[in-house]
Amino acid sequence: MFDRYAGDNNTQLPVHEKMYLMEKDGKQLLTIPVINLYSMLCAENTKSVCRQFFGRGGKTIALGIASYTSIEPYEIPILDDDGPIAFVGFNDQITVHRAVARLAKGIPNPKERPMLKLPWRIEFTLTYQENKIATLENVRQALTMGSTLGLGTFRPYFGRYELTVWDPQT
Repeated sequence: MFDRYAGDNNTQLPVHEKMYLMEKDGKQLLTIPVINLYSMLCAENTKSVCRQFFGRGGKTIALGIASYTSIEPYEIPILDDDGPIAFVGFNDQITVHRAVARLAKGIPNPKERPMLKLPWRIEFTLTYQENKIATLENVRQALTMGSTLGLGTFRPYFGRYELTVWDPQT
């Protein structure tokens, strides 16, 4: 599920502009920005893997992951069996999820968010630099445990995944 931030709390984006898109070969390809992956893994201001699963040491491990890893590409294409998924309008694969969130004092806040149906996957390269703060095993654990927390907006109800390939290069 997507909910790209417009840059301020007053701007309401049309639903089709809430996706992360990258122009390539005249197509609008769906992506996950690396910053969203880092947010899931080690954000300090919201639920993140390190805060939820590593206990008292989570803040330190989060710092280690943020400081001693790099993930490429910056805009990670979202793939299906045919390759990168392009946005060509809402259809069976990309739909609009409508819900009403309740703010403080029960004030209704209607939300429309683009949602990508399963199956989809992302592939990226994570480079790890040896350090004393977060081990390579901590990074693997964080990516694995992140599957229960989810990636993207309205997690953990959406964006859950399975880590299917872990291939550390030596």
